Amino acid sequence: MDVYILIAATITISITLWVTAPALRYRRTILGYFWGDKTLEPKLGAHLLWSGSLSINGLFYHTWLGYQVGIYSLFIQIIWVCGFFLLIPFLVKGRLKQLVAENTLHGNIGTKYGRRVQLLAIAASILTFITLSAWEMSVFEGFVTSGIGSDTQFVWGVPVFALLVAFTYTIRGGLIFNSRVNAVFGRFTFLVLGIAAILLVVQHGWSYYFSSAVFKWDWAILGMTIGWLGLISNALFSLFWQTSEMSTWQNLTAVSGHQGGIKKSLISGALRIAIVPGLIGTIFGMSLAMTKGVNDSNVLIKVIELFSNLSPWAYAVLVVALLVAFFAATLSTLDGQLLASAKAIVFDAAKERNAREFLLSNRTDSGNDERLFRISDVVMVVIAIIICAVTYAFHAGALSLFDMVYVAVIGQISLVLPTLFMLSGLERYYRGFMGILLGLIAGGVTIILNVMQVPTIMGIDSWLNIAPIVSLLFGLLAIRIRRSKS
Repeated sequence: MDVYILIAATITISITLWVTAPALRYRRTILGYFWGDKTLEPKLGAHLLWSGSLSINGLFYHTWLGYQVGIYSLFIQIIWVCGFFLLIPFLVKGRLKQLVAENTLHGNIGTKYGRRVQLLAIAASILTFITLSAWEMSVFEGFVTSGIGSDTQFVWGVPVFALLVAFTYTIRGGLIFNSRVNAVFGRFTFLVLGIAAILLVVQHGWSYYFSSAVFKWDWAILGMTIGWLGLISNALFSLFWQTSEMSTWQNLTAVSGHQGGIKKSLISGALRIAIVPGLIGTIFGMSLAMTKGVNDSNVLIKVIELFSNLSPWAYAVLVVALLVAFFAATLSTLDGQLLASAKAIVFDAAKERNAREFLLSNRTDSGNDERLFRISDVVMVVIAIIICAVTYAFHAGALSLFDMVYVAVIGQISLVLPTLFMLSGLERYYRGFMGILLGLIAGGVTIILNVMQVPTIMGIDSWLNIAPIVSLLFGLLAIRIRRSKS
């Protein structure tokens, strides 16, 4: 497997260089680098939205769910897809297009709720991205470890290599390069994973997937595996994640110059996500239903082993192609978030330039941008180093992987209510600072209770399972009740 990984890494670099080579003379401008000049084609916007959800963690998760709960894995992914459709009513009213075309997510929060709320929202988003990226890289490391099970130093270097590749093309070309790389890798990943899924269906036969032991059409299976509270938590953050996700807003801004561009990108991106990782991940997991020795660390390796009946050459080609797809999935998670994080620090936290004025004027000047780009580059380097440090802490066992990923979840969930109120034009009825702070504290307490192994109460199976629920419920306390005039 280690030879296959090296070959896949080489192919990943080669594809990246091939895609970005025509644009090597690209001269960075603020509007182009951070927002794609607001003129990206909707199909590229769809690729960007899809790539944000096409993570190796997402594929791993739905493969594992497919193994555990059968067809319900696809239903859980459909809830995530509905999160994109949830934005369309705000688009119809014109509110979403206005906000994404005029400012960043955090810039809009600052305008509607004030500077304190903006800074707290930025902190929550950066915290989310760092922990989520470290989780993505750790899942990739776990996959590699289960595949070669040898040199741990080499294993830790594989996800770091993926981060380095994403960092290199993102820092050079911003959203312009990201959209091109994601489009090519997206098509490749869709093709490879689709072929792999078809091969598995042919190998097992259609009747296999509809047998009761594989399809698992029984609600009780959800309670016995995920747990009902776990399912509710999963549904909540899946449904609302996109509303307050900073790279989603970034990608929608990039297509806002096209008539209907935002709507087309949302619908097309959502449908692709339903197929990959949703449908294909579910097929992968269901294909393992009769396989022995499957656990939550080797599930993707077990999928690869299902192809061992192919000829040696066909097996080698398919394995390398799958590994390239896994690399691509990891890159697609990291690149947009790296750019969005740098943008949040430069434009929203440090206020080096006013994003709103810049977006409204559609300026394409580049003569006086060097200082801003130097700051952006430094910020991106620092964020990448922090991600590597957190990933190494996971690798060394100093941090719990599953505890820390819920830090990302509550960071994102804490921004949901202020964002929804803002999209509805009702921000005056919500105390932004109080809502975000309560969400972070309440969710953080559940994580601390889990870390300290405090016994659960009231039939709660795990403190982590209620973290998103508690965070959202406490955020509701910040709603202002309008008093009737006497």
